[in-house]
Amino acid sequence: MKLLFLTEFYPRDDKLIFTGGVETRTYYISRLAKKDFEVKIITSSSKHIPATPISVLSRLGYMFKSFWQALLTDFDLIEVSNVVTYVPGWLAASIKSKPVVAWFPDVLGKHWLEFGWFVGLFGWLGEWLSLQLPWTKVISLSRSTAAKLIKAGISPEKITVVHAGIDLKEFE
Repeated sequence: MKLLFLTEFYPRDDKLIFTGGVETRTYYISRLAKKDFEVKIITSSSKHIPATPISVLSRLGYMFKSFWQALLTDFDLIEVSNVVTYVPGWLAASIKSKPVVAWFPDVLGKHWLEFGWFVGLFGWLGEWLSLQLPWTKVISLSRSTAAKLIKAGISPEKITVVHAGIDLKEFE
């Protein structure tokens, strides 16, 4: 099976510097999946982009680029992991008639506006649109996120809760 992960950020060196939970999860899940599957990852070329009005343009560019890259990639299943990857991944999977799994770490709703009205509007709109899409399956980070997804109209039968893991070596 060929798995494709769309993620905005992904560590690019041996130091494994993570800027957030989305790329941390994607890194470890994709590394684990490589034991049994062929794995490809489409990521932005940036290490980290703060949420600013200017960043909206670079994120729109990444959305366009990742859609075309996914469309040109041979995969059996695609996983998308945040508001910037949901629409391009879903579109590519739909065009290719492939299953698509969305991982939702949270549903921010009106809290998008805490990033300012410009960034917040794009984030809210992207999230709202993503919640309207007919996902094959949805992975939720927590039961509270699952409840938000259900309230937004996603069928409970499509949702699986998978809590974040820990690296026990960090506590030795």
